[in-house]
Amino acid sequence: MSKFKSLKVSLGIGLALIALQALSVVPAMAQVDIYVLGRPGSTFSPHSARNLEEMKDLFDRFESDIREVLEIGGWDGNADDLFLAMRAAKEGDGTFAKTTINPGDTFQWMANRKGGEPAVVRNPRWAAKEAVPAWEITLESNGKEHHFIIPETCMNLALKGSRSVAKPKPTCNISASYDQATDTITVKGSSDGEFKITDAGIPGGKGSVADLKSTGPTTWTFTPKTDGTYTFSGTATKDGETSTCTGSVRVGKAKAACAIDVTVDPETHVISVDTSRSQGDFEMTGVTLPDGSAGDMAMMESAGDGKWSYDASGVVKRKPGDYNVTFAGKSTLYGTESTCDTTAIIRVEGPDYRWIARGYYVHVWPGSDELHVENPVGLDPPVFTQFWVDGGNGFGGEVEWMWKPNIGIWGGITFANMKTNLMYDRADVWRNSDDRVDMRQFNLGLNYHFTPDRRVDIFAGVSAVWVGYSSSTFNFQDIPPEFGGPSLDYQVKYDDELTYSLNIGADFPISVGSPWVITGGLRYVGADLEGDSNIYSLSVDPLQGFIGLGYRW
Repeated sequence: MSKFKSLKVSLGIGLALIALQALSVVPAMAQVDIYVLGRPGSTFSPHSARNLEEMKDLFDRFESDIREVLEIGGWDGNADDLFLAMRAAKEGDGTFAKTTINPGDTFQWMANRKGGEPAVVRNPRWAAKEAVPAWEITLESNGKEHHFIIPETCMNLALKGSRSVAKPKPTCNISASYDQATDTITVKGSSDGEFKITDAGIPGGKGSVADLKSTGPTTWTFTPKTDGTYTFSGTATKDGETSTCTGSVRVGKAKAACAIDVTVDPETHVISVDTSRSQGDFEMTGVTLPDGSAGDMAMMESAGDGKWSYDASGVVKRKPGDYNVTFAGKSTLYGTESTCDTTAIIRVEGPDYRWIARGYYVHVWPGSDELHVENPVGLDPPVFTQFWVDGGNGFGGEVEWMWKPNIGIWGGITFANMKTNLMYDRADVWRNSDDRVDMRQFNLGLNYHFTPDRRVDIFAGVSAVWVGYSSSTFNFQDIPPEFGGPSLDYQVKYDDELTYSLNIGADFPISVGSPWVITGGLRYVGADLEGDSNIYSLSVDPLQGFIGLGYRW
């Protein structure tokens, strides 16, 4: 062999060794950075899914290719499970949901195409700066939970990861009860697997499972020999998994006793409830309020072992009298039960007010009626006048005697006024003038009190009213001399009248039990304003609003 040829062979061997060494340091699963999805040459499908139904259609259309991808990727699940899960998927059942592929997310593999044939990219990483929307498929197969990701822009199925799913342990439950009448313990077991009793514990030691007598597939009886606690243990087995459970029961000859003692604070109306004389496990079963309705058990506040407090101030009325609050309970001990109830009497001895005096400010809203007349008749040119009334103010007072708890007789006087208006119209002369008419009202009537025993006393009534009116003087300026100017005074005298009124009102004590009240209401008076032999006659029917203070005694 020539030196040149020998050198050439040696150089080839050296390069081969260098290349082999370089390949030996390249990772077997090098990470592949992906920046773009949906390229026509590599996308798995030219179609994208916008919802579950479209995704199901793509799975059906590309089923054979997807199965090939699962095999190439080395997925350790069952391909049939994936297609069954997708075909049975429903919105919101956890199988198919929206997600995102975030920068830096990696996958075990991602499907694509090479030369139009199914292929996978192993260990890909989304290296773009922006997240992209995607779909996530979750299913169980071959004892694992698998998560697949599919970008919305393409059908490139990617395996995000898988994890083992632990087998659920079987349920295991034991209950034990003691019947004092038959002196027998009954043990019941339940499970979704195979159940059996493994141990029996007696007071002070260990018993024998052989002493249990079967009365059914998972039911036994046991005869206790002494008082105390008996414990029973069992196991449940299913699919190679095992669970244990324990149940116990107290055996004793003593019987339950129920006792409730109550005391009432007369100032705060707080009831103290003591059940310490009861024997056994005590339970408060109900509270009955003074009106016979059921009270809120949540208002029972614990005050120690077997003791409670109950604030009854909200259910006791202001009206004097006795208010009963009844507490019921039960005690249980060794299979026996005892019930009891006790009534707490709350006595309200507040003042019994029979009189009330009220003083108030009054505002008057008269009706909107108006009158047009020719007065006097026969002048040429004629004089036309327009007459109407506006609101006013005043004050008043009254005294009421409570004849019965709901009926009061009252009398009062009101001083109020209204603004009267008169317009002078003759030829082309228009003038307006106004004056105040005073009203003196004397009332005598009856009130019916709807809530005399509540914090707010609402009442309504009717009364007879005598109304005395003052006169109105209207001064018209700048009247032409030919019409009697330059000024004219015109006085209207009004007739007093006897009429009626309807009223509604309320008294609100400044504090609970206080003799001072804030009073207010409305009064409708069926009054007419008639003057100058009924030339000026209006149905004013004023509505009077009043607010003020009252005192009870």
